Amino acid sequence: MRIEIVKPSGFLAQYIKYYWVLESDLNDGAVSERVIPTGNVELMFHYRKPFLMSKNGTERLQPQSIITGVSSSYADVVTQGESGVIAVTFFPHGAYSL
Repeated sequence: MRIEIVKPSGFLAQYIKYYWVLESDLNDGAVSERVIPTGNVELMFHYRKPFLMSKNGTERLQPQSIITGVSSSYADVVTQGESGVIAVTFFPHGAYSL
């Protein structure tokens, strides 16, 4: 599994906290991670197999593109096989401003 975090530059740096890219392949197997609330808005684009998300006892695949926002509970996310995602993490005020 490979994850890369990139800081924005120029004008967007006041709105975007960072970009991140995650890729996994068949050799990585299933990797589970608990995602806790952060107060940030994220915009995610899956360009390979989407993540499996489990929240409040319900499991489902995330859509190819998704906007996540402020939440009061955690979610468990599993990458399975060939996953790939590009995400934009906004500052709390950033998504609203754009």
